[in-house]
Amino acid sequence: MIRLREQQALPTGDLPALLAGYPAASAQARIPQAHFTAIHRSLASLLASVPSIPDVHTEAPDPLDCDLECQTVALFWNLSHGRAYADNALDQLDVRRLTEGQALNFAGILIKNRFYEDYGIGFEQQQCIEGFGTLDLPQQVEGYKPRPLAGVWATPPFLHNGSVPTLYQLLSPPETRERRFLLGTRQYDSEHLGYRVIGMQEATGEERGFWFDTAREGNDNGGHAFAADPDLWSRHRAAPGDNPLPSGVIGPQLSHAEKMALLEYLKIHRDGPPTPAGFRAPDCGLPGSAR
Repeated sequence: MIRLREQQALPTGDLPALLAGYPAASAQARIPQAHFTAIHRSLASLLASVPSIPDVHTEAPDPLDCDLECQTVALFWNLSHGRAYADNALDQLDVRRLTEGQALNFAGILIKNRFYEDYGIGFEQQQCIEGFGTLDLPQQVEGYKPRPLAGVWATPPFLHNGSVPTLYQLLSPPETRERRFLLGTRQYDSEHLGYRVIGMQEATGEERGFWFDTAREGNDNGGHAFAADPDLWSRHRAAPGDNPLPSGVIGPQLSHAEKMALLEYLKIHRDGPPTPAGFRAPDCGLPGSAR
């Protein structure tokens, strides 16, 4: 908020001083309501009128992906409704009826807290590790954070269950992917980017490893399909809501040349933005992290 207002040559009032005096650490789980009230008053004094704020049952806009106006609404919402929202979320939480997403998040919190307890990691270290002010509130996000693509060529097999041996096959319709292949080999296919596929007909009996059979339960290699025909893909790109892709389809049918071009690019892809020069991650004193 302060940075965006300064960039637009807008006054910041008492906000910098309030930020400097904000309690960065407290071993007690409490909300600094007095600071919330002061920040709300200071920000309101800088505006001609306070913007309309959604009620407590409507989540605030995402402050990581919006402009100054959106950031202002998000900050006012958190100052006004943050505590009530957390209280409501906890009141509605029933551990006997958790969704899959809530259960995973809840289990992660329990595992993390057990780690802190087992290794004697105190509050100050926890704040450093998690990001200061992070609230442990079980939540569910409809989506997942994909892994970086830099170096993906070196991480076969692919999909969550390791059922696709090469990136070339991942970019192909599921029905054309290998149904049974040998795992355990260290032979790399630098053309198709993945394990060198040894099919049943090529096996000599001397291979070391085991056969991955996609017909077995849990080993299916469907989904994540590049299988939309050109007409559907064109209509979907123009109006996604009116032209949804079939379940499991995520992209268009690709020619051999298009797949090979993508594979060549992935060999050199670097994820961005680049790490700022001189950046050094904080040393939170974790076991085994000494430099």
